[in-house]
Order: sequence, then structure tokens, then C-alpha cells
Amino acid sequence: MLTETKIFGNFKPYTSYRNKKEEHRDGKPIIGAAIGAISGIALSKTAYKSLNSSIQFKKGLDKEAKIPFVEALDMITTAVLANVGGVIGGSKGASKESRERKVREAGFQIMNMSIPMILVTLALSTCNKFSKLNNNISRIIGSIIGMTSGAFIATKITNLTKEDSEPERKYTIKDSIANFDDVIATIKIGFSKIDKIIPVSKILPFIYTYSGARAGWKE
Repeated sequence: MLTETKIFGNFKPYTSYRNKKEEHRDGKPIIGAAIGAISGIALSKTAYKSLNSSIQFKKGLDKEAKIPFVEALDMITTAVLANVGGVIGGSKGASKESRERKVREAGFQIMNMSIPMILVTLALSTCNKFSKLNNNISRIIGSIIGMTSGAFIATKITNLTKEDSEPERKYTIKDSIANFDDVIATIKIGFSKIDKIIPVSKILPFIYTYSGARAGWKE
């Protein structure tokens, strides 16, 4: 039975439709997603050093301006590998149709994290580049716009690529948990002093693990 919960008023992409039979919970997707997230962290640390020293940025783009892009790549890499791990963990013994649905769910979870992340990163980078926007209010506004529009775009893309037999995707409360990484990214990239005092970015692997497990649980 479908139930409806309004989030943010009548903004349709944030309407939650829950079907409790949609996901079958077991430990394998969580284990797979956790392994993927850990692999992503290890890979990102290695790649971070390499990118930070070897990538040649265009003239005028200083080190401070490129940090948001390197940080975003780090997070997206971890999110992608967590979802891959979740799908692998949840695919054992699953039917072909079920595996395909898991892959599509992983695609949505990855887009739901990466598109807002990219838009937030662009907003923060723009704020860093222009002195009139280089303030906390501009960073917060830009991040909110990036998160909401990114989630909207991810949902729309998913609905355009879904199978005809599948119901239209609605943005749910569970989906919004994944977007909490964008809030943390805003703190880590735009308010780095806060993250050094209270290292909120340390919980990102747990968010990505949950996201990957959701893909693996998809029936």
C-alpha cells in the first residue's frame, strides 16, 4: 500500500511514496557497500596526492580554487564504489530482472549524490573566485540551490530512462539522506575551519554505505 508524505510543501519531486515490500533487507549489500566505500577512500587518498601535484590547471586558477573539485572527485569516487559493492552484494541468487533493477537503483543513487555535489562544488568555487560572493551567506544560498536542483535533475533523468513497467520515481525521505553528503561537503569545502574542529566529513563513508546497500536491496 502506498502512503504519501509531503516534504517541503507541495514541491512534487520531494513527495515520498513508500512501498515496504520494495526492499528485501539482508546483510550482503551492506557488506558489499562497506567494502566499496573503504576501497573508494583508499583510492581517493592515492589519487588525491597524484591529482594535487600533477594536474595542470589553466592560468589564473589557483590552488584554493581547485580544492573543491578535488574534494568532490574524492566523494563521488567513494559513492560510486559503494553502490557498485552494494549491487554486487545484493545480486547473488537474484533474478536477471532484479539485478537490472538494482543497477538502475544504483544509477539513481549515484546521480542523486554526484549531480548535487557537482552543482554545490561549482557554486562554492564561484564564491571563492569572486570577492563579492566570497562570504558565508552566498556559500549557503549557492549550496542550497545546488542541492535542490541537483536532486530534481537526478529524479527527472531517472524517470526518463526507466522501464515503461516501472512506476515514476518520486524523491523520498530516504533519498534525502544521501543528499546529506552535500551538506557535509558544503561544510568541508566552504567552511573548512568548522570541519577541522568538528570532523563531520568522517561520517560520509557511512552515508555512502547506506546508499549502496539500498541499491543492493532493490527487488
